[in-house]
Amino acid sequence: MEIKVFNKFPLFSAQSYLLVKGEKALLIDCGYLSDELIQALKDVTLCGVIITHGHFDHIRGIDNLKKLYPDLKIFYNQTDINFLSNPINNCSRFADKNDVVINEETISLSEGIHAVGEFEFEVIYTPGHTKDSMSILFPKENVIFTGDFLFPRTVGRCDLPTSSISDLEKSLKKIIPYINDELIIYCGHDQATNGKRICQENQYIKDILNKTF
Repeated sequence: MEIKVFNKFPLFSAQSYLLVKGEKALLIDCGYLSDELIQALKDVTLCGVIITHGHFDHIRGIDNLKKLYPDLKIFYNQTDINFLSNPINNCSRFADKNDVVINEETISLSEGIHAVGEFEFEVIYTPGHTKDSMSILFPKENVIFTGDFLFPRTVGRCDLPTSSISDLEKSLKKIIPYINDELIIYCGHDQATNGKRICQENQYIKDILNKTF
């Protein structure tokens, strides 16, 4: 599986990841639809987009993506909290020039194993940064996408609507068994890391391993 990273975006836009297998592709997050990403999409058949959580910087490009692909499948962790069309919960009202309101229909992803086109992955609910946060693990490739839940040296901030420190602690304990030395970890706003480094450099993970958090 080839992973293409798109991060040359305006301020307040998360990285997007285009996963490619042969002629098929799957997109992780779409905070901005750049010309570079549009060009890359022309070379593949897009099977869908997965939203790691509903903050505006991860969803803002969805409307434009839908214009290019009207039948596009949008996969998301649907909760009882409205993020996509609520500019307060998705934080666009506080940080962006315009409210972000996404009214597109989504397909709910439950925890567990899923397949979309050529792609097989496991959904792991990891609330804390937001209630709807989830991580996407590709076991065969030993790759995980954590959105803003987990970064190389820190975790997602927990002072926003629906954030929860207690949920974050539970999610960190939940993710530990999935981490191995070679696991490649892709997050929303930083460079990729691996399991060995994150256990050495991320104090939150270290505290969980040392049972002090």
